Amino acid sequence: MIRTFILFISLIFFSPLLYAGKFQDLQGVQNLFKTFLDAQLAKNSAVTDDVEISYRLSKLDNRLKLPACAQKPEVFVPKGPLKAGRNTLGIRCRANKGWTIYSGVTIKLVKPVLVMTQSLNRGDQLTKQHLRYQRMDIGLLRQGYLSNPESVLNKQAKRYLPAGSLVNPRYFEAPDLVKRGEIVKIQVKSPAFQISMAGIALMNGKAGQNIRVKNIASKRIIQARVTKPGLVTIF
Repeated sequence: MIRTFILFISLIFFSPLLYAGKFQDLQGVQNLFKTFLDAQLAKNSAVTDDVEISYRLSKLDNRLKLPACAQKPEVFVPKGPLKAGRNTLGIRCRANKGWTIYSGVTIKLVKPVLVMTQSLNRGDQLTKQHLRYQRMDIGLLRQGYLSNPESVLNKQAKRYLPAGSLVNPRYFEAPDLVKRGEIVKIQVKSPAFQISMAGIALMNGKAGQNIRVKNIASKRIIQARVTKPGLVTIF
């Protein structure tokens, strides 16, 4: 009877510990996520004096009961690579029957991006005077951004851009070298000869674009390729 009582007391006080030993330590899983993130961000991100990076990892539900894994669980990125903004991480156990769970992580990457110092009308050319840098979390910039101005300088705006707006490459295009109504030089080129005449552009034109031009002398309307500002060529 005494032995039965002792066994009963042992089950009451020690069975929770034995039960807990059957399940994966969730804090250990959380630490594996953190170790993986620290290593990946250190390897893949170009952190400089101008760039700050941090992350916020979602906490696992304490009610989660995962069978204890006989080997170290493996952390992976279901849809890689990691990027600024919201991401999903996975961790799996390959031992026994195994298991896989997922957790969210938000990566904050703050860096200088270009914004407009003043408004720009459609068709106006962008210059350095229109630009300044502002530090922003690029994970929040869903519409796109730009850090290097070289790809947009001297291009013309495709739409009105107010002061303070982000500089997005999609908002710019190559400038018109020829304007509608402008007097242009029409150059006719062939292996045997080259002649020039005056014309009037009947439409705007960018480099390499074919436009309609009216020959002032003959009044004929022809197609010519824009080669330089004020110059179109017939090959």
